[in-house]
Amino acid sequence: MKKDDTKQFEKFMKSIIVKAGKKTLQYFGKAKVQYTKKHDNDTVTQADLASNKIIVDAIRKTFPLHGIISEENKVQETDKEYTWIIDPVDGTGNFEKEIPLYGVIIALVKNKEIILGSVYFPYTDKLYFASKGMGAYKNGKRIRCSTATSLTHQRITGYIQIMRKRKKQIRLFNESSEKYDYWHSEYGTGAYDMMLVAEGKAALYFSPNLGGGIWDIAGPYLILKESGCTTTNFDGKPWTMKDSIEIIAANPVIHRQVMKIIRVKK
Repeated sequence: MKKDDTKQFEKFMKSIIVKAGKKTLQYFGKAKVQYTKKHDNDTVTQADLASNKIIVDAIRKTFPLHGIISEENKVQETDKEYTWIIDPVDGTGNFEKEIPLYGVIIALVKNKEIILGSVYFPYTDKLYFASKGMGAYKNGKRIRCSTATSLTHQRITGYIQIMRKRKKQIRLFNESSEKYDYWHSEYGTGAYDMMLVAEGKAALYFSPNLGGGIWDIAGPYLILKESGCTTTNFDGKPWTMKDSIEIIAANPVIHRQVMKIIRVKK
């Protein structure tokens, strides 16, 4: 991939994610649910579909040979050299309830490797972006993860309250709160939770695989990594797209502490 190609992709991604995000604002407070998926709280609104159409149509026109994986597309194209991974509205439940914490996520993958990631929050006009090896940024300003050296009295984010897969590890982590006295916040959109960690406002993102999709994590993952976070699955192995939304992200010191807490002997 040529350097000029990267710049072209970057410019396109930043432009289209903001355009799609601003479109969702037109529906905020009045969007109608178009249909539900797995359960009553797993909804698709007019905003999801409008945002998806803007992004997908632009990719089809500009990069017709590229693949697309989107939460709102029936056909997922995974056999291309370049693939765009899209969550047109992350936090639809918030959006539907007129809670302004929601975002748009786009990532670009080349040969199974994430090379660009972006998250845009329309209501606050905040754009997070990362290019592989080039650092992480918010509205053009460099961001870095927390420098905390202990979980004690830190804010953490993620899904520690849900007891499904990785039950033992989640239980062990929950029990550690008595020792470290951290406090947990979860805002209804994983992208927002992860960006708090990427810019050092929270010390840890902790999420078991709850059955979501790669569109939830691909973009935020690269931003976390480029901000200086160690990013792994619950076995401590480097996160890959095969791990889906299972991820632990924190600075190296906090990450080692978390892995020590949840280590389960087989």
